Amino acid sequence: MEWLRASGLTLGLILATSLGALEPDSRWQFGGFGTLGLAATDSHQVAYPRDTTAYTGAVDHPFLQEDSRLGLQGHLTLTDTLGATLQVVSRYRYDATYKPDLTKAELVWNPVLGTTVHVGRMNFESQIDQNVGYDYLWVRPPQEIYSAIAVGAMDGVDVNQALPLWGKAILVLKAYAGTSAGRIAMWRVGDMDFNGGREFGTVVEVLDGPWRLALSAGQFWIPSEFPGAVGQIPALLDSYSTALADSGLAQTARQFSIKNGRERGLGLLATYTRDPLLIEGQFTRTSTDKWLLQPVESGCVYLGYKLGEVRPYAMYARTLAKRLELPYLGAIPLLPDPLSHGVAPGIDELLGGLNRNQFTWSLGERWDFSPHAAFKAQVDWVRSPQASSPLSSLQPGANGNMKVYTVLVDFKFGKEAVRGFTD
Repeated sequence: MEWLRASGLTLGLILATSLGALEPDSRWQFGGFGTLGLAATDSHQVAYPRDTTAYTGAVDHPFLQEDSRLGLQGHLTLTDTLGATLQVVSRYRYDATYKPDLTKAELVWNPVLGTTVHVGRMNFESQIDQNVGYDYLWVRPPQEIYSAIAVGAMDGVDVNQALPLWGKAILVLKAYAGTSAGRIAMWRVGDMDFNGGREFGTVVEVLDGPWRLALSAGQFWIPSEFPGAVGQIPALLDSYSTALADSGLAQTARQFSIKNGRERGLGLLATYTRDPLLIEGQFTRTSTDKWLLQPVESGCVYLGYKLGEVRPYAMYARTLAKRLELPYLGAIPLLPDPLSHGVAPGIDELLGGLNRNQFTWSLGERWDFSPHAAFKAQVDWVRSPQASSPLSSLQPGANGNMKVYTVLVDFKFGKEAVRGFTD
C-alpha cells in the first residue's frame, strides 16, 4: 500500500507538471526518471540490500523493492545565469516505506563561462546520481563501492571550475562543503541519524577525448552513535568499569564510541569510452580516527561492448576491511547470567557485522529498446563467507556466498532538468 500511495502521488505530480511543460518558451522544465525491477537470490540465509538507505534486500524470492524507484525533477530558469532545481524520489527506505524524499533543492549559478556554483541540497560527492539508473550501464551501482557512501544528499555549497589544458582536454576543479542529510538502515538494530554531519572535500578531473580521470579527497564527521543497544555499549561498559573498579573497561568503552569521529576518504576513477568499447576502474579508501571503524578499501573494474542497441558487460568488485578482535572485557565474560547480559557474545557479533570481506563477479546486458528506456539483466556471483557488511545476515553463522538475479527497466521522461540526466 505504501508503494501504491507513493507512486500515485508522484504520478499525479507528473501529470500536473507535464501540462505546464507544454507551454511554449516556458522558463520551467520538468522531467522524471524511474526503475521497475525484480531481484532474487539463491539464499535464504542472507539479504542483499541495494545500499545503506534500504531497510532490507533481496532474498530467495522475487523482490520488487530492491531497485524500483520513481523520481520527479524540475528546473526553473530565473535569469541567464541563475536557475533552481528540485528533485523528489520515492524508493524503498530505511523505515520500510516509500515516503518520497527531497534529494535535490538547489540554486545553480553560472557567473562566467566555465564556472558553476550549486547551493542547497545536492548529491553527496559521488561520480553518479545513484537514483537515475538510465544513466549507468549496470542494474545498480556496485555494492562494494557505493555502500561505503552512507548518505546520498548534502546541504551546502559546491563550486566547479573548468579550465582548458592541451588540445581539447579540460581540467575540472571542484570544492564542496556542507552537512549530510539523511538516515541509514542498521540491520536488526534500527536506523541511524546521519543528519548534520560536517563534510568538505575536493575533486580534480581531467577530460580528454575518450578519457576521464578523477581524483577525490574528503572528510566527514560522524554526527551520532550507532542506534539501539549498540549505541548503549559505551555507557554499559562504563557502568561495569565503575562496578568492578576496572579502568581498562573505561578505555574499552571509549573505543566503542563513534560520534564526532572523523572519516577521511580518497577516490580514484579512470574511464575510457569510445564506441564500441567502455572500460572503467574505481578505487576508494576510507579511514577514521575511531577504533571501531577500521580502514575500508574497495575497488571495481568493468568492461562493456556496444553491439547496436545491446551492450553486454562484465564487472569485478571487491571490498575489504580488517576483522577486529574482541577487545579487553576484564571479568565480564566470567560473570554469571544475568549479570553479564550476554555482553561478550553481543560485542563479538557486532564486530563480525562491521567486518567487510566481499567480492563479486557480474555479467549483464543492457538493451536500449527506446530513446529513453533500457532493459537490463544481470547475474552476480557474490562471495562473502562470513556474510559480513554490506550484506544483511538473517541468521547466526550465515554464509554469504550467493547468486543474485536481476531484471529491470530504467526510463526517463519529459524535459531534461540540468543535472542527473545524460543521453
